[in-house]
Amino acid sequence: MLAFLLLLAAAAPAAAAPWRDPVGVSGAHEFVDTLGLAFARDGTGLATWTAQDGVGTGATGGTFAAPLGAPERRISAASVVTAPVLYGTSRAVVATQRPAGDKTRLSVVFGRADGSFGAPRTIAVRRNVRSVQVAANAQGDIAIAWFEDRGVVDDRVYVALRPHGKPFTPPVLQATDRVRSVSIAVSPRGDLLLAWDARGIVRTRYKPARSSRFRHRVTIASEPAFFARLRTAVTGNGRAYVAWAAQLLTEGGDRGDAFYEAAVMPAGATRFRAAQLLERRPASEAAGGLDLVADDANGATVAWGATTVKAATTGAAASFGAAQTVAPGLEAALAGAPDGRALVALIAGPGDAQDGALQAAAKPATGAFGPPETVTTGPQARVPAAAFDARGNRWGLVWSNRPSGETAPIRTFLQASLRPAA
Repeated sequence: MLAFLLLLAAAAPAAAAPWRDPVGVSGAHEFVDTLGLAFARDGTGLATWTAQDGVGTGATGGTFAAPLGAPERRISAASVVTAPVLYGTSRAVVATQRPAGDKTRLSVVFGRADGSFGAPRTIAVRRNVRSVQVAANAQGDIAIAWFEDRGVVDDRVYVALRPHGKPFTPPVLQATDRVRSVSIAVSPRGDLLLAWDARGIVRTRYKPARSSRFRHRVTIASEPAFFARLRTAVTGNGRAYVAWAAQLLTEGGDRGDAFYEAAVMPAGATRFRAAQLLERRPASEAAGGLDLVADDANGATVAWGATTVKAATTGAAASFGAAQTVAPGLEAALAGAPDGRALVALIAGPGDAQDGALQAAAKPATGAFGPPETVTTGPQARVPAAAFDARGNRWGLVWSNRPSGETAPIRTFLQASLRPAA
């Protein structure tokens, strides 16, 4: 505990200050997954994760939370399905789901950055709830989106909204389609962007802050976008971004080329421009991750990759510039600062001697990403989450790690590190 308190105190933005030594956030569990990290306005960093001990009917676990430097708390016996979203000065919200007979109970749990959470509040009880997403802005406008997987052409996309200071609306049907994933974003003024993968086609609906309804759906012209892992963002002036990694996977195990793309809808427009192809990779390579962040200047940064991490940032014309190669590795998490600075975290050299080492590279507000720095050598670091602390001007990372490897008993910890942001 003392080590982490010293870590938190050392937040002066020295340009050459390295990542602090990793420290434990959670107790020992067999499995630690579904990580999230966010910073409140007062600089408190809140981590959430799911943990499981044992298998089968005797398994125990649930959703846990901890402010960095404090003991973990179990906030729900259900499984968390979203990272923590912070709003206001120190408020927090996560979504959870648990079985309810042959259905799923989808709930939100409100809390604070200090790790205290209340009882779950039911949003919907439906069959085959998939791809749950929560987004919010600083004033507390919250949106939750998901789809119901019916297995045919009538999958259903729903959105429930909570304008700041009011309760959640009932779920509203937004689309009936062949859906595989959804994403939602809320702008600082309350604009909403909903996107979904319609079996290889990316579609969107947009709701201006002053409108009571979403506009009609818009299809984005793009390369094939099967099984798209979508990311969305809306900036302060209403400019909208959608980015994704996509790759066709057949039931027989064959796969197509991997596509990394991004599309922009300028402020005041009603349709997205044709998607910009960031990179195309051969079918011999499984598509990696992709992440997207926007900034207060209405720009955005995107990072992606499966064997080599690359990144691109928008220019004056709201188009993404040439891709920059950041480092060999698997893209895992991206965080952004309001002024355009960004941090990308990656698992270095998957499959080689560095397998399981966590690295991170940062970029200034204008310019390219610098060389990657080692955060931890692992040996089995995985599934990191990244965030920026505006009050302390620092980057934060949390990740799952097994310091002793796969030996029995398996002991997995949530670990964290902080670094002053230049």
